[in-house]
Amino acid sequence: MRRKIHTIIAFAATALAVLATPAAASADQNQAMLDGGFVTLTNVNSNLCLTIDGGSTSILAPAVQYSCDGHPSRVWLVDGPIDGYFKLVNANSGLCLTIDGGSTWLLAHAVQYYCDSHLSRYWYLADVSGGSAYLVNRNSSLCLTISGGSTAPLALAVQYYCDSHPSRRWR
Repeated sequence: MRRKIHTIIAFAATALAVLATPAAASADQNQAMLDGGFVTLTNVNSNLCLTIDGGSTSILAPAVQYSCDGHPSRVWLVDGPIDGYFKLVNANSGLCLTIDGGSTWLLAHAVQYYCDSHLSRYWYLADVSGGSAYLVNRNSSLCLTISGGSTAPLALAVQYYCDSHPSRRWR
């Protein structure tokens, strides 16, 4: 138990150290995604960060966008990559970003869940250019986006076609 607590504290301290440093250039962020490490994911359309609603640590809590205010729930650990695929582990909860129920449907919600081996827990970057990229779910081959292209805080993260709308891109 003591070891688990120390691991959680070290994980949180590392996440907070990332938050205390100046934001890296978008190219560095994309490289961190490819190399593994801690990142924040900022939606190009809204300039808001991907987070878990209310900083929840519960399974199936929805992913939303919110101000990039330094809360650990806005920080993600890139676990991997393995063959170009990686898991996104929330620094606050220790749970993985996934699509609810492993759905391949359009507009299915992004949530956090246990970091098991289901393909919906894995993501990859596509069309990395101009300091941003698509974040594509391995299971569905659909892009993470904000529902309706909203720029409002707390708008839900969902999956949708990887088209040219700026809400499909992350930096």
